[in-house]
Amino acid sequence: MRRRELGIDAGIAILVLALSLALLASGAVDDSEADARDLDALGVVLATVASLPLVARRRAPLAVFAVTAAASAALNGLDYPPGPPIGPTVALFFLGLHPAVTRARPELLGATVAVLFALHVGAAGIAQNEFPLVPLLLGALVWGGAWVIGDRVRQRRERIAELEERALRAEREAERERRLAAAEERARIARDLHDSAGHAINVILVQAGAARLLQERDPRRARAALETIEEVARETVGEIDQLVRALRDEGAPVEPDEVEPPPGLAGLDALAQAVRRAG
Repeated sequence: MRRRELGIDAGIAILVLALSLALLASGAVDDSEADARDLDALGVVLATVASLPLVARRRAPLAVFAVTAAASAALNGLDYPPGPPIGPTVALFFLGLHPAVTRARPELLGATVAVLFALHVGAAGIAQNEFPLVPLLLGALVWGGAWVIGDRVRQRRERIAELEERALRAEREAERERRLAAAEERARIARDLHDSAGHAINVILVQAGAARLLQERDPRRARAALETIEEVARETVGEIDQLVRALRDEGAPVEPDEVEPPPGLAGLDALAQAVRRAG
């Protein structure tokens, strides 16, 4: 990822340098610029300084803008053919795009941009030996537009990132609620298992005692007690199987309707009859 970003920034810097050199090499575009200085080695060096620092625009956007704007102002002051300050404009766009610089020290940012803009326009005025009205208006339009566009793109990215973060938080919250509901349902099932097993063991204990006491003097009632034990044990095993199956199903949440709770007061009559059958 780091190498890819560096490659993109290097491509942007080389493209800006090529455009800047092409504008400088084109020479004067009208008679008022006939005395403009031809492109030479110094011009190539200044154009390079006004372009190639864009490679570091992610690490030091404000410093990159300052260097490129100063080099562009030097080109204007040395009477090279005027043209749009491509390097500083691109650097200013990325400066508006950088959230850390925009939020950290806005007063330093504003002062730096204002000073370099005044330097740029002043250098153009010195080279033309007149009030730089056109560079002033063009520079304000180009630099202002670059800053506004970069700032708007930054705000849009931040809004998108915030919406994505909200969606992730909502998804995590929903998952947490689902797990909490499943845990609560499993706890209820565990309580039901305890109640069902405890109820069955008590009934079996009573019926076993009755069968032991009645096995000699009343074999019929003793057999009835044993049948009750068998019936209660079979029903309890079925309930326990159902409850344990639900507890073991970790792949899906437990729905409240999947497991029937043990009978409450509504099953009191059936319990009394089962005990009464054995006396």
